[in-house]
Amino acid sequence: MAERAESDSSLLNLDDEDLYRRLLLESLEKEGAAGLGGLQPQEPAGRRVVPKPGFCVKTKADSDQKVFINVCTAEEVPEPRDINEQELREILESEDAEKYRISMSIGEPHTEVDKSGKGCTAYDVIVNPNFYDKMQKQDIFKAFFLVVCLEGLEQKYQMLLSRSQTFYLSLKQQRLACESSIDFGHLFC
Repeated sequence: MAERAESDSSLLNLDDEDLYRRLLLESLEKEGAAGLGGLQPQEPAGRRVVPKPGFCVKTKADSDQKVFINVCTAEEVPEPRDINEQELREILESEDAEKYRISMSIGEPHTEVDKSGKGCTAYDVIVNPNFYDKMQKQDIFKAFFLVVCLEGLEQKYQMLLSRSQTFYLSLKQQRLACESSIDFGHLFC
């Protein structure tokens, strides 16, 4: 009983999403894996990193739900080939615009609450910090990244994201998951 009381007091310091995860895991441990058809919960594949915040993009999914994309950085993500603005323009105008690739880690969706108190979905997208700096200095790289990022999210999660209702937000509006897992075998490039 003392163990349960200790567990309950530790729950007071968790946000709702963490509380839900902890209770779900406790329930699964008590039931064995019967609730999952015999499957055991697994840690995400890849290496855990703590990304550094960058900027946030707000858009809408085809379901009209708000979607936030938290663009952050981690040294663990490979840096793309270093090209200048003119080279990027030439690549974009060519028949093979896929010649230039940006490595990024697209994280799992996590539930957030927007400033009006309504539920929304957020995704953490991690890029190399040197490429992030280039995006901050040259708008063409930021615009190219946003197109690639939206297409990557659409492909990975089978959804459509608005291009006409896309806005950059300030850092204070960014809500990152505490840690992200980068699966280096499945980086979007």
